[in-house]
Amino acid sequence: MKFTLLKAYLFIGFSIYTVSAQNQRKADSLRVVLQENDFKDSLKYELYIDLSIYSANPDDIIEAATKARQLAIKNKKEKWKAISDLTLGDGYRFKGDLVKAIEYYMECASYTLDTKEDGIRANAYNNIGNLYMIQNNFKHAISYLKKAQTIYQDRRDTTKLASALLNIGEAFRLYHHLDSASIYFQKTMELVNASDSDLLYAYCLGNIGLVNAELEKSDLAEQQINEAIEILEKLGDYYPIAVYEMELADIFKAKGELYKAQEFLMSSYRVSKKQGLKEQIRDAGLKLSKYFQEAKDYEKAYFYQNEYIAYRDSINSEETIMKIADLRTEFEVSKKQIEVNLLNKEAQKQRVFLISLAVILLLVMILTYVLFKIYKIKLKANRILAKQKEEIEIQRNQLDALNSTKDKFFSIVSHDLRGPVNNFQGISEILKQMVQEKEFDTVEALTGKLEKSARQLSILLDNLLGWALGQQGQFPYNPEKLIISDIFDSTLKILENMAVAKRQSLTFVIKEKCFAWADKDSALAILRNLIGNAIKFTPEGGNISFSAEKSRDMVLIKVIDSGLGMSGEKIAGIFNFESNKSSWGTDGEKGMGLGLTLVHQLVEMNHGKIEVESKEGEGTTFSVWLPLFVEDSHSVSLQSE
Repeated sequence: MKFTLLKAYLFIGFSIYTVSAQNQRKADSLRVVLQENDFKDSLKYELYIDLSIYSANPDDIIEAATKARQLAIKNKKEKWKAISDLTLGDGYRFKGDLVKAIEYYMECASYTLDTKEDGIRANAYNNIGNLYMIQNNFKHAISYLKKAQTIYQDRRDTTKLASALLNIGEAFRLYHHLDSASIYFQKTMELVNASDSDLLYAYCLGNIGLVNAELEKSDLAEQQINEAIEILEKLGDYYPIAVYEMELADIFKAKGELYKAQEFLMSSYRVSKKQGLKEQIRDAGLKLSKYFQEAKDYEKAYFYQNEYIAYRDSINSEETIMKIADLRTEFEVSKKQIEVNLLNKEAQKQRVFLISLAVILLLVMILTYVLFKIYKIKLKANRILAKQKEEIEIQRNQLDALNSTKDKFFSIVSHDLRGPVNNFQGISEILKQMVQEKEFDTVEALTGKLEKSARQLSILLDNLLGWALGQQGQFPYNPEKLIISDIFDSTLKILENMAVAKRQSLTFVIKEKCFAWADKDSALAILRNLIGNAIKFTPEGGNISFSAEKSRDMVLIKVIDSGLGMSGEKIAGIFNFESNKSSWGTDGEKGMGLGLTLVHQLVEMNHGKIEVESKEGEGTTFSVWLPLFVEDSHSVSLQSE
């Protein structure tokens, strides 16, 4: 059973028209309307398409569709032309000109390959499948019909899907795969019940009847086919009636009711002749030829035999089959070429996309690099600023410390200077008074105290000068080869009287001849302060010793006394001028701690080091390391640097 444009949706302009196939009364009305009125091309085109669909006669279909196609070409409407081609194909198929029909179907399908008009393409596939059924080429018929089915399913077009399923079922029936045919007809009936379409119901019911006839369920088949014919006659659709009546003829022949069988065959033949249905003329001619041959009416048998042969050759001639095969091949090649073109376009788009992406990535990388460089510059600037801020903070702290030290220093200095100066003032007043009173014996006693105050003041002033120069970074540093024994001798000449006055024992030990590489003035200041402190803080009758020896690449000098000693707390800050460390010697000597601060600075300036060990009441040991002098045939170098 062939099924055409049932409930066909034609997308024209912005409107959707729903029309029923082959309604001659409507077709006649449309023809009158077109003759009596002059419409715009768009409306005229729609009316011609409707006329081609409603017309029952193939020639009328072809005439109307041709005029619609001309309007499409005139207005350069490719979509209109594709729909016209589809309808023209139907007209030529009904007329039996299968080559023309396939040409228009393929042209319609080709238009839709590179567009989104999948609905029109599905209609073309559906009709191509029907055409292949006429030629009994069921393999290709089912292939195209299933393509149409897939598109209709995707579009959720229930009516068109039902037509595709019905046609697939019919292809399987003609292919004698009755189980598959029944399955598809059942699926169609489910959709028919949902759509409430009388025409679709009639086709489906009639085709189910055809299956039951082949299954030899004659009574059921007759009932179903008669009901289908009754509906189709009311709708004026005679195309399927010709097929159904031939099947009824077979049913009655099987029952032995030959007269009724002849009536149905003749009715089918007349309908086919009137409608120009070559396939049905062919099939009815074959059956009538056999019928009259059995009835021994050879004249009529011969006539219908010739009818059968003529229409068979027209439909299934080798030339026709070859032309249709060539057209199908051309279409498939065209389809593949379009697919290739689409793939090439897609590949070109991808290439453009990839190039664009690469350019974007390159720009992003460049931008990232620039931003990274800016970030690094900013980070470097921040580090520099942070470092500068830290240095400024350190300098500020140092300045604060220096200011604090300065304030403490002046406070201590003013206090310590006041003692010797007051002594000078007091002694000078007493001397003046005694001279006036001529008490010369007492004057001699005072001279010792005067000498002691002068010595204290001299040492204090020397240390003050050294400390001030050290704070300004201007303390002279001129290293030279020093004989340690000579440095000790020079120091003792200055301080020996102080030890004698306190009846102290001085011990000088040099285990081996030692040469140091140091600044002479700073070395003298180091020993003068260390030995002076030992004398100051050692009681009368105490012991003081100093020694020198080599210690690897250094000269180790030790000053040891049996004096008052120091606590651990005092030792911890002894070399830093941080607090008022003024202390009194064993004979009332005033010390402010400036000397040891100076000693520490001078030792470091000479690339040495100093350590102190002390215990309260047991004495103190100062250890000083100065660089050892080494001389060879080439140069004189400072080994510790």
